[in-house]
Amino acid sequence: MSKSDYEYLLSLPLVLHLPSEHTFLVHAGLLPYDPTLSITSKQQPLSHWPRIPSQILKGSIPALRNAQELAILEDIKQNTNPWVVLNMRNLRKDNTVSRLVSKSFDSSDPAR
Repeated sequence: MSKSDYEYLLSLPLVLHLPSEHTFLVHAGLLPYDPTLSITSKQQPLSHWPRIPSQILKGSIPALRNAQELAILEDIKQNTNPWVVLNMRNLRKDNTVSRLVSKSFDSSDPAR
């Protein structure tokens, strides 16, 4: 691989957001909620109105939805980690992402 090819690959984004499709394109995956919080927590990105200036929102449902989708990237700490976005495999009980790929889940396994 040439140096320019390598630099080109480094310049590419890890996540592409397609607002018109309400979709993210990533290599491995994104977490849809923050596992460090209860799924019913009011701090989950999709459980509350996003903080955006009212002059941008102006009653616009598409602007609100776009801001909520971006909150999945910005407000969930694990989704800001490039390794997780590129290599996500399993989520441990301590809310960290496992680097191991396992065919079966064994909660007693210390490597998980």
